[in-house]
Amino acid sequence: MLKIRGLLEEVYQPATANRMLSALRGVLKECWQAQLMTIEDYQAATNIPAIRGQSEARGRHLSARELRSLFEACSPSSDGGFGQDSHARRRRDAAFLALAYSCGLRRSEAVAIDLADLDLVRGELRVRRGKGRKPRQLSLPPSALPAVQDWLQIRGPQPGPLFCPVLKSGRLQREA
Repeated sequence: MLKIRGLLEEVYQPATANRMLSALRGVLKECWQAQLMTIEDYQAATNIPAIRGQSEARGRHLSARELRSLFEACSPSSDGGFGQDSHARRRRDAAFLALAYSCGLRRSEAVAIDLADLDLVRGELRVRRGKGRKPRQLSLPPSALPAVQDWLQIRGPQPGPLFCPVLKSGRLQREA
């Protein structure tokens, strides 16, 4: 069995090799239950460690220059216009980036924020669905407040998701 494990480890990714080893353990268990092998042989054959592997990190850190470029893309162009993107979309995106970056939010956490989760008076943000489905309370950094307040002027006080879609017309889509 160790020889098979070694061959699988050379040829396949750890997850694939471990699935194959698991299938082989299942076959060996059936053999033992059919009394085609002794319990000692079964235990010896199946007592092998799983193949460990390391995967590369999926994301990466943005450089200061990349981050600055993202924020600049959300601001009015130098001629005072907003190009083809709507004013509302740029403000929404700027608020999204400001909150996500300054609070260290995951993308899934940022899109799940409701208006009720944001307390500008106390300077707090409640993340209801964080990693591991654990809620947490965060302080809003002062650097994020201007972008969030600009977006709230456009979004309005209606309950619901903080970041709603902006249609091509510039109108907000409040319902799915």
